[in-house]
Parts: sequence; C-alpha cells; structure tokens
Amino acid sequence: TDPYVSVTLFDVNANEAREICTSYRTGSVKENGFFPIWNTDRDKFKFTVENPTVAILQLTVYDSDIGKDDFIASASIPIS
Repeated sequence: TDPYVSVTLFDVNANEAREICTSYRTGSVKENGFFPIWNTDRDKFKFTVENPTVAILQLTVYDSDIGKDDFIASASIPIS
C-alpha cells in the first residue's frame, strides 16, 4: 500500500456564524503500509483555530491507487 493522510480542521467562525473547513494532504509513503512515517516539510501544516470549543481535527488515511483511492481509517479529535 501507498498510504497518505487527509488532515481537515472543521471550525465555526462565531462572529459570522459560518463553517470553516481547511484541508491538507500528506505525501504518499510508497510501499510502506505497515509503518508509514510522515515527517517531511511537505507534511507539516498550520491551522488557525477560531472557536476551540467546537473545532474538530479529522485524520483520514487512504491508500493511493490509480483511479479511486481506497479508504483505510479515520479519526476525529476535538480541539478543546
């Protein structure tokens, strides 16, 4: 497998009452599905959290394939 992670922050702007969704994607780790390590400059992201009481960070792991990528796992973590 060639896993990568989609990293998404879901937040709400309290002043404007609108949803904020910011997403990034790591690079794929070639042929290392059992112990992938994402530790390059490309895999470092900065998020701005506006409302930590409702913000959630979602990590979704996919297997990079030709055509459609396969879902592997997902976790959602509250920021507060």
